[in-house]
Amino acid sequence: MPHHFKVVLVIRLLIVTFVIVPLALYLLGRGPRSRAKRILSGLAFLVLGATASSLGVLLFLELGVLELQWHGGYTPTLAVRKTKASFKPAGPEPRRGGQCFQHAARAIGSGRELARLPRRQPRRRLQ
Repeated sequence: MPHHFKVVLVIRLLIVTFVIVPLALYLLGRGPRSRAKRILSGLAFLVLGATASSLGVLLFLELGVLELQWHGGYTPTLAVRKTKASFKPAGPEPRRGGQCFQHAARAIGSGRELARLPRRQPRRRLQ
């Protein structure tokens, strides 16, 4: 995330957390308590908790405790350690290339090994 976006985001979160939500809670606390005021004050506490936790996550991102992990086309996830990409070939190592062919030839064999295997017994039908 570019630096100027972080600055604007943090400033907006600080304003919401320390100015708007406490002001809303103060105004909701004045006068007689009604069901609507109780619901709105509960929502204000939820907003306060969400903004405070997002400030905590941003602080952890800035300090390097957490890292954002972007998987192509998906939403970003928070991770303590990023999953490092492995660019090793999926096949065997080059110096062991000949061994694969030898193992495959041994596994296939001449067909005699298959003749020695016990045959599967047919299932009996229930009557």
